[in-house]
Amino acid sequence: MSSDRPCPACGTSLDPSATTCTVCGFRLPDMHQGNLGGSKCARCGTALEAGFEFCPACGLDQRKAAPRPPTGALRVREGPGGPKLEFAPLTPSPTSTSPAAVGATASASPGARYVAPAGASAASGPAAAPSPSVPSGPAAPMASHVPAAVAQPQSRPPRASACLVAIDREGHEGLRHPLPPEGLVIGRQQGDLLFADDPFLSAVHARLEPLGNGRYMLVDASSRNGVYLRITRAEPVYPGDMFLVGHHLLRLENIETPERERPPGSDGTRIFGTPLDPPWARLVVLGRGGLSGDIHYLRTAEVELGRELGDIHFPSDRYMSRRHVRISLHSDGTRMSVYLEDLGSANGTYLRLRGRAEVGPNDTFRVGDQILRIKVEA
Repeated sequence: MSSDRPCPACGTSLDPSATTCTVCGFRLPDMHQGNLGGSKCARCGTALEAGFEFCPACGLDQRKAAPRPPTGALRVREGPGGPKLEFAPLTPSPTSTSPAAVGATASASPGARYVAPAGASAASGPAAAPSPSVPSGPAAPMASHVPAAVAQPQSRPPRASACLVAIDREGHEGLRHPLPPEGLVIGRQQGDLLFADDPFLSAVHARLEPLGNGRYMLVDASSRNGVYLRITRAEPVYPGDMFLVGHHLLRLENIETPERERPPGSDGTRIFGTPLDPPWARLVVLGRGGLSGDIHYLRTAEVELGRELGDIHFPSDRYMSRRHVRISLHSDGTRMSVYLEDLGSANGTYLRLRGRAEVGPNDTFRVGDQILRIKVEA
């Protein structure tokens, strides 16, 4: 196992002797203090139960990590080398007029880093709010008997800016990655937004191409594992489509050759068993590394999946809701249609893109182990 230690503010792997994070500029506390007893993992921000020495999500040994600062105590300070993250008191300075920088939440996925466009500093993080400015030009003439008024600074109207927000395993929002007007490329090795430690991402995995009016085209860049979009309404699905519910990846498959009852024996005796309706499709659980898991046959026009309720249960999946998703079969006598519908689950249902899909504000998608949401903020 590597001896590198993560920055407690952004998760970047650092040399154990480092005193400052090379990515976000956070001044590191004593790395030997450890994070044992902390409420969150020092690398990925996953909530830790009392007494946990290892993170259940990323496996980090909390005894060998710098203490994680409270999220609300992270502030951006201007320094000689540009903006830097540091641990600051929660009480604002009485002389401060600019709001604290947003987006320093340290619950981002491990290995995430924003590659800044040309001319920008990758350590600067999200752009700061615009400073108040005084309109230029000559002052209006004033009558001599009228006392001069004190010029009041006028703030420019804030411009809406788009970003991608990382969503952690508990559904909480974390780091914000700027989404420039020209769009961006997401990948493990190449692109604008890199997640170098995610083994399920392709070198170049997905693209966001601008369409205007805050809309984007989300494109699967021929990745190996695909791009999954969280559905917000009943979506048509077809044989071969894959979708995520909780931690289970499922594929819808046709029944090529329906199984038929075996004929009676020579003396006319039928084989005893449970009466079964003929299946119209099946769901195959897809395991990590390409392994095939359980097979579930769909025999009724509506089939519900959930952790506890419904027709097919996944009791060990804590990220699945009690009643999570429905697959329904519709027929008009000449053609058959199948729909996938989320039932208001906490963590959503994600359908793999068939190449591309149009997305906009608050749409959420998954690439590899990363869950990202498009946000537009004033």
